[in-house]
Amino acid sequence: MKALRYKIEVCEGIMDFAHGGGHAIEELYVPELKLVINSECCYVTEDLGRTDSETVKDKTEIELDEETVAKMRALCDVLILHKKLEKEVRELLA
Repeated sequence: MKALRYKIEVCEGIMDFAHGGGHAIEELYVPELKLVINSECCYVTEDLGRTDSETVKDKTEIELDEETVAKMRALCDVLILHKKLEKEVRELLA
């Protein structure tokens, strides 16, 4: 399975951005799983991740081994379940 590896600039918030803050992180986007994963977060997305953003640098395509793909599939299952549970809890508390 293929993934895109790239660097992207991130900021802690608008004040950080306004004062020239921020830092680069490396990120993986796995199109087949719709998974974005980096050192700060991971999530399942319905779009193209951030691969089309102007802040993306050094984009390369890499091949993932089967063991890594299996772990990423399991991570996606957990993330999707977590998202559903969050929604149910919000509805319960509303």
